[in-house]
Amino acid sequence: MPTAAIKLLHPHPAQMRTTYDLESLATLTLQLYARGLDDWQPIVASANGDGFHIVSGHRRHMAQLLAFALRDWAEDHPDVEIDIEVVRTMLAALVESLGTLEKVIASLLVRYGEEEISFAAFAGGQKAQILALHAANYGSEKPDALGVAHSFRQAVVAGATPEEIARNSGQHLNYVLNHLALTDIPPELAQRIAAGELPVSVATAVADLPDPKRSGLAIFILANPAPGTGQTAGRLTAKAIQVCAATLKKWPGLQMPLIVKHQSQRNIARALVHLWGQVVTAYPEDAYAAAAMLIYRNLHEEPWRSQEKLTLWFQALGGDTYFGTEGINWTAVVEYLVTEVSCQTCPLAQLPRQLLRSDLSQGQGGPLGMPCRTGEAASRCVHGLAPQDHFDVRVPWEWGQHAGVVNEGGDYRVKNYADLLSAWQSQAAKE
Repeated sequence: MPTAAIKLLHPHPAQMRTTYDLESLATLTLQLYARGLDDWQPIVASANGDGFHIVSGHRRHMAQLLAFALRDWAEDHPDVEIDIEVVRTMLAALVESLGTLEKVIASLLVRYGEEEISFAAFAGGQKAQILALHAANYGSEKPDALGVAHSFRQAVVAGATPEEIARNSGQHLNYVLNHLALTDIPPELAQRIAAGELPVSVATAVADLPDPKRSGLAIFILANPAPGTGQTAGRLTAKAIQVCAATLKKWPGLQMPLIVKHQSQRNIARALVHLWGQVVTAYPEDAYAAAAMLIYRNLHEEPWRSQEKLTLWFQALGGDTYFGTEGINWTAVVEYLVTEVSCQTCPLAQLPRQLLRSDLSQGQGGPLGMPCRTGEAASRCVHGLAPQDHFDVRVPWEWGQHAGVVNEGGDYRVKNYADLLSAWQSQAAKE
């Protein structure tokens, strides 16, 4: 059996474990201190440049370094009987002193790196090495989820199919696919899943989305408590996340409606579509995080049809510019998000300036009224028509008997400017 300096044996890039149980490592250290590496269970390593990659025996490699340290400690303390409590104390002290087990091993490699150990040479390519590593790990202490995910991804990169990985490691194909998905989602969410707060199947649902929808959904999930965390308010379930992901995947973003009930609804839709476009361009992940929240609450479709939806959309996307302590800032919304509309081209502003007792504005000015009909200076309003808009203007019920006015579902409307002007003139004469 060949030998090499222990510093030449390195962890395999596809190593499945990222965490180690110190108790079992202490037990293995005491065994190696007492009897050394057994020929029937050697470290298996594959040549790699000037050194070797460990295919099987990562824990034995670490335990052997700790056994070297234990040997020196025992020589300095000949009156102390070496038992498991001594090893536990030594290992705990080293980890506490250096911070992590990885730093302990790195320090021991500097001190004992030239020590020779025996190993079995592995014959096979990168793919064969990784599959052998999987088989060895699944027969012993169960590795952590993130370590499994990383190792499975390395196997795929080396040319293995998910089906091969499943057969080789004795796992179901879905198990392999779910763990591969952990490598395709943001690390913070992967860690939360690995910690058991959410099932691994959530990773698959999130990974199935293209970015930035994937990152946006992850942000939304991370902002909410999960089952098992002890929190109940706003708790997300795996099923809810999967439904949300499926909807978000198909959702095209806000689109202008083909049919609206009235012109102000068209302009509010226009404002929201513009706002969505601005936010998704500047901050795509945050935009889709907001969309995920609205989809989860079933408030994502046609927000201009509901005051609740409208408020939440502007609250989620509008920032300080379009939403404040008093709610939606309609002055800013109309000024900056309804730019297709202008009083210079709007037919409503072309009517005579005389204010009727029964006027289109119903006496309301400001951005939500008709400032051009109340004598206010304005550049546009939420009721204004853009040049390309279909002409359809609601008029007061008192105008219902004038020529050109039609009744549609209880609303009185005119369909062109000539009829609007004629109806206004008839009402003016009547008054």
